[in-house]
Amino acid sequence: MNRNLRVRFRKPKIHFFDPTGLSQDVQRSLNLVILSVTFAMVFVNITTGAAWTGFQRMLGANALMLGIISGIPVAASTLQIVASYILEKGQKRRKLFLVFGLISRMSWVFIGLIPFIFPVEAESLRLIALLVLLTVTASSGAFINVSFYSLIGDLVPLRIRGRYFSSRQVVSLMAGIVTGLFVSWLMDTATGFTGYTIVLVIAGIAGSIDICFFFFMKWPPMHPRTNETEGIVTMLRSVLRDRGYMKIVRYFTLWFFSVNIMSPFINVYFLEHVQMTFTEITLINQIIPNVATVFIIGWWGRQMDRYGNQPVVQTSGLYCMLLPLAYLFTGPRTFLILPLANVLSGMAWPASDLGQQNMYLAKAPAHNRSMYVAVFFSSTQLLGTALSNFVGGMLMDGPLQYLQTLNLSLMGFHMTRYDYLFVLSSILRIICVVLLLPHLKQEGDTPASKMLRALLRRFRRKTWLLLHGIRAKHLRKQYRKKNESPKED
Repeated sequence: MNRNLRVRFRKPKIHFFDPTGLSQDVQRSLNLVILSVTFAMVFVNITTGAAWTGFQRMLGANALMLGIISGIPVAASTLQIVASYILEKGQKRRKLFLVFGLISRMSWVFIGLIPFIFPVEAESLRLIALLVLLTVTASSGAFINVSFYSLIGDLVPLRIRGRYFSSRQVVSLMAGIVTGLFVSWLMDTATGFTGYTIVLVIAGIAGSIDICFFFFMKWPPMHPRTNETEGIVTMLRSVLRDRGYMKIVRYFTLWFFSVNIMSPFINVYFLEHVQMTFTEITLINQIIPNVATVFIIGWWGRQMDRYGNQPVVQTSGLYCMLLPLAYLFTGPRTFLILPLANVLSGMAWPASDLGQQNMYLAKAPAHNRSMYVAVFFSSTQLLGTALSNFVGGMLMDGPLQYLQTLNLSLMGFHMTRYDYLFVLSSILRIICVVLLLPHLKQEGDTPASKMLRALLRRFRRKTWLLLHGIRAKHLRKQYRKKNESPKED
């Protein structure tokens, strides 16, 4: 054996983004932001999924109360404007993010313990405690939001944002798949409030771990203030006068409204009308679309870096606007259409979400960026989410309840009040995507029609190469078989 022969083992490196030209501190910080999202996804999956809806119902929340509960946290998003002013004035982004982040996430531990703190007879007291704690977590969350997106705007270079956020999305979805399976199994196994309490406490702890990752990263300095006497009104006015940015804010406010008018009632519909179990809801509505997203999101990120954000958002929106219509063809224990609908949903929704994020971050300047972010989220969450949740609740307990009594049918499926709400949501989405979105094209964006033609040409070419490659391989195999030399005896 040759002793001079040395075998060198290299530690494999996984790159979630192109590190060219980035310092070690920046690369480490970008990786920590990606890794933290694994715990953030545990938190988000639980606090926005079927378990959270079931917890509210067990506390005694009716349809209107569901709308109010969904609306209160986002209504507190108006505090983001105040949070932004404090952030820009004090320039203490890291401290605000960490302190209020831990307060916001740990509040969910106490929300999960509500059934064991207040007796069963005090139903109204339980709901009041729930609303108070939600207000605390949402108010603290205002500081998380403006601080995080102010950080991201300074930390992530523009040239890699599409690929970076798509990689972050893949990691989050893998964590979401594991979380979804565990939560659904636990909810179908545990009885009473025990299962709800366990998963909500887990959510609070996981969310706090997500925040703790940011203790170990190097925070870039904020953009220095040019006018120390600039007040909150002046800062806010400068954002509102930015016509290009406000056009984006107005569009996504309408889009959020059209989407969220039905969102508080989807899980209620699946649990009570379609009679799906928690495991079925998790598998069909979370796991299946998440798996589809894992395979496609990196490709969408590359298209954003190549063609721009607006054409990608418009292309994916063509399916997102029709998705609610698939729910019309479901009924008690009849939901065969959902797996296919959710595979397509998993391919389309992430592109829409990533494109939206990139669009408003690209338009927000470094100066007072957090105020731009605050205006965007205040508008989309207050008017696009809180108001739409409330309107949805009013419609469900009023006009749509009356329409349900008419006993109309569509292709053999009885039209419920949920179905009418799904149709209304789809109509509003079509208006947004077809009539309004084309006007948001930014500098450097390729027209959506041109992007689709280019993608179709690439698809046809790759298909042609694949088919001809298979045919050439088959012909070579036949040639070798015909010209095979005879075997010697």
